[in-house]
Amino acid sequence: MANAAGEKKHTDEQLEAARTTARAEGKAEGVTEGKAAGKAEGIAEGKVAAKAEGVTEGEKTGRAAGIKAERERVGAILGCEEAKDRGKQALHLALQTDTNVEDAKKLLGASAKEVGNQAFAQLMATHANPKVGLDAGGDSAADKPRMRTAAEIFAARKQKQA
Repeated sequence: MANAAGEKKHTDEQLEAARTTARAEGKAEGVTEGKAAGKAEGIAEGKVAAKAEGVTEGEKTGRAAGIKAERERVGAILGCEEAKDRGKQALHLALQTDTNVEDAKKLLGASAKEVGNQAFAQLMATHANPKVGLDAGGDSAADKPRMRTAAEIFAARKQKQA
């Protein structure tokens, strides 16, 4: 570069050295900035991945706890004393509603017991039923026809033909 008088302020070697130094500093600065940006990006990606993994684990744990609690609730409703003779209503409360155990017990306790087949059993008790089966008795050996052997059957045929 020359001044107004035409004299060179710097030599070509000095200018080239300055350019090389500037390039090296720029490159170093770029690498540093690149490393910093890469590190920040890696940290951000790591946080996102860790958060996603934590959410997934939390969901698994939450689901397992929810399933266990629901099974315990259903078992408590169906197995309580108030559910005896009120099976259909207990099943409905346990499986079709989100009623808690204490409220379900109160509802079942205040409900009428199921009648079921009691009317049929009472009707059957008023009528005499025939005795059936092997141990029913009534059939004596004299009442039963005797089974004939094959030899007796063939002998009877021969007599008819003669």
